Amino acid sequence: MRDIKKFRALSRFKKEWSYGSFIEYKKKVRLLYRFSPKRADILHCTEEGCWFVNVIPETVGQYTGLKDKNGKEIYEGDIVRILYSDWISKSDSDLRTLEEYLRDISSVKVVIWSGNGFYVSKSIDGYADTLEVGRHGRIEAIGNIHENPELLK
Repeated sequence: MRDIKKFRALSRFKKEWSYGSFIEYKKKVRLLYRFSPKRADILHCTEEGCWFVNVIPETVGQYTGLKDKNGKEIYEGDIVRILYSDWISKSDSDLRTLEEYLRDISSVKVVIWSGNGFYVSKSIDGYADTLEVGRHGRIEAIGNIHENPELLK
């Protein structure tokens, strides 16, 4: 069972991100309220009330509980740039700024869920490494696999 119950998905009709959570339906906790494998609805709540938004099932991604270096929430399916922070290895003759240097030695990976935790991988099906902000230095969410798949190339 996943502990964090916050999800996002692209709405089927407006193609905008909708955010929602687990709901209880027929005495069972469900990830989303699903009518069939081709339809999913996410319970979206604001101060005005709650309603279902029809979403594209393949775009559903869970919030990892982590935020990137800019304070943006990181979700399953996000494409992240991992900015390593070993400034010491930078040569004195290297004229790049710290940001340029870190960007050049960074790697771009996708956030995936694999049964017992969140991981980062070069592709959805590739070798994965545990997603840990402190371990990887700074992480920046730069897109997602649904809107920006070209970022993984």
